[in-house]
Amino acid sequence: MGFIKTFKDWAGKNRSAIPVLMYHKIGNCPNRTNTSWSYVSPGNFHEVMGAVIRANFQTVSLEDVIRVERASNPRFVITFDDGYESVLKHAAEFLRQHGFTAIQFLVADRIGCKNQWDLGLDPAMGRLMDLIQIREWLSLGHEIGAHTLTHPRLSQIPLGLARKEVHSSKKKLEDLFGVPIKHFAYPYGD
Repeated sequence: MGFIKTFKDWAGKNRSAIPVLMYHKIGNCPNRTNTSWSYVSPGNFHEVMGAVIRANFQTVSLEDVIRVERASNPRFVITFDDGYESVLKHAAEFLRQHGFTAIQFLVADRIGCKNQWDLGLDPAMGRLMDLIQIREWLSLGHEIGAHTLTHPRLSQIPLGLARKEVHSSKKKLEDLFGVPIKHFAYPYGD
């Protein structure tokens, strides 16, 4: 796999840098979708994780990256956007078994629903984790962060509504799960 060689080469040259691997869905891509970029097969995900294991990488939380802690082993961050249950099914336990942690950025008003923001683009409409599944994610040592209430393009909505999407998503997740929400990911990187 070209990615694994590129990642290992890059990591060897940039030992002090901390790469962030960002995923959406861990599952097989449906034949007819306009969002094929959002799928990584379980086999490819496990292959990439196997490569970072063999390269002696360790995951680090976003909080640790912010504190710029030094470590002898190369480190990286794993993030997942949206809260797809396929991540819980195909990645969560695998990550825990290998001592890796990850953060899942959740769309607070869509917990337990499907990814309506991809309506018309992805016929598979991925199922999002429900409250019990998110608690399971947390119990495996992983983290959660906010990803707005409804997954809008923040630059295309009124400023007051954008503020509500950001601030209310944090509060809702903290109220639901009793954990501090310290990190936020912009939908669409927008």
